[in-house]
Order: sequence, then structure tokens, then C-alpha cells
Amino acid sequence: MPDPALEPVPLDTSHRAELEALCMAAPGYAWTVYGRAPLPADALEILESRPPGLDPGAKAVVGLYAGTRLAGCIEWLRGYPEADTAYIGLLLLAEDLQGRGHGRAALAWLEGEARRRGCARLRLAVIETNARALAFWSREGFREVLRKTIPGVTGPAVVMERPLADLS
Repeated sequence: MPDPALEPVPLDTSHRAELEALCMAAPGYAWTVYGRAPLPADALEILESRPPGLDPGAKAVVGLYAGTRLAGCIEWLRGYPEADTAYIGLLLLAEDLQGRGHGRAALAWLEGEARRRGCARLRLAVIETNARALAFWSREGFREVLRKTIPGVTGPAVVMERPLADLS
């Protein structure tokens, strides 16, 4: 039987406890990227952090629900770092749901949202030590545009991007 589709739902601080549970359900991410176990504070960081000067309305955190369970999330920024760019800050799935096509489905949903908001490309940064994520984004057509150092993570950030296909 195929996995059910994950339903996208906007998240805010009222979903913090659910997001904390999701972070705990994906400990490999925190260990790989930060060299530590996930912390409850990671949920608030996902919900509230954004680049300096970016309008708060340009950031969205979307929960991916399997029934009533928050099974994943997408954090993204519209118009960052350029006006025509959608920046994917995080695509996180509970570990028991990884490798089942949900990441690809979430990306397809985000592509539609970004396109509807006038974006022409997607950009993201993957920490080099997160080999599984790096392989996923590469398979999805993202290409490296630069590398940079980010304090507090386990390796350099590989900045990748991909144009959005024109479906008109």
C-alpha cells in the first residue's frame, strides 16, 4: 500500500510542540549538521529565524501532515537573496518517512508555490557533511553555485540552485 500524501499546512508558534516532536523524530539531521542531538529550541529556531532585513511575511514554515501527525516541514523564504528567488531553508521529514518519495513530493509542492509567487529559481544550502541531503538535492537537479562557512555547523555550506521550469 502506498504512503498517504502529506498535506501542507502553514505553521506558527502555536505548533511549536509538534515541531519539537518532529525534530526529535529526525535526530540524524541534528547529529549530521550540528554534531549534537536535536534540542527543543530547534523548533523555535525553525519558526522564527530569518536573515536580517527580510520582511517577516517573506518567510513561511509549512507542516507536512500524515493524518494528524506532523511528519515533516518546509521552511522557505520568498525573495531571498534576490527578488526572483525562493530559498529553501529546511526540508525535514521524520526518519521513518524518509526514502519514500515524500521529499520529492514536498519539493514539487514548493515549486508550485514559488512559481505562483513570481519566483524563477530555487536556492538552498546543504552542509557538506549531510551527504544524504546533498545527494537528494543533486538528484533533483540542483547545482552548486558556491561554498561558504557558517559558524556552528559541521562543515562548509554548499549553496545550490535550480531554475524553476516554466509550465505556462
